Amino acid sequence: MTMLRVAARFRDYSPSNVLLIAAQRPDATRVGGIRTWNSLGRHVLKGEHGIAILAPCVYRTRDDDAGPREDVADVAAPGNEPQPSARAPQGDEETAARRVLRGFKIVHVFDISQTDGQPLPTVDPTHLDGDAPQPLMEHLTALTAEAGYRLERGPCRGANGYTDFATRVVRVIDTASPAQFVKTLAHELGHIRADHEHRFTNYTTSLRCRGQVEIEAESIAYLVTARAGLDASAYSVPHLAG
Repeated sequence: MTMLRVAARFRDYSPSNVLLIAAQRPDATRVGGIRTWNSLGRHVLKGEHGIAILAPCVYRTRDDDAGPREDVADVAAPGNEPQPSARAPQGDEETAARRVLRGFKIVHVFDISQTDGQPLPTVDPTHLDGDAPQPLMEHLTALTAEAGYRLERGPCRGANGYTDFATRVVRVIDTASPAQFVKTLAHELGHIRADHEHRFTNYTTSLRCRGQVEIEAESIAYLVTARAGLDASAYSVPHLAG
């Protein structure tokens, strides 16, 4: 829960602000305003210069039959900027008429390296180290073959593993520890056993499909490894949260 609370604080920045952050501080990793850092128990170090980004000035317009329209400024918080080209969804014209983008103002954010205080819990999945239960490894390997798939070890295009339904190949990265190998193999078998090949034909192009298949496969992997006495929560919980 702590990891999820921290992850919720660090929202995505617009492409323009990502470029501004990279130009001013190429080594930046986690960026937030002073209030964000203070809410996480950290403070900006004395003498640090902020990273200048653009925050949209959105106005809420109020129409009153008895008098002129009044505009109220509403500057978006850093990391929660609406895109200038964003349009209200159909059927929401009334809301769109009451919120108008009138420009941008400069605000300053700070990288975590410019702050001090309470350490942040890790948000990224932690790869498993150590050995795996040998019977589990043998059983999952046998199930892969029984399902008609060839098991390979090698590069995985930036992933820990993948399943190729067309060629009937399951590949796990060759640098994985035995524990991570077993967890990843259970994940790939989860894709096979849950019939993702036929249930989610838009997997490669739909984020909604990808989200659901990953939740299913990683949940299966967590249940299988936990039943065998291997705790995969350091990887599975952050992975599912993402």
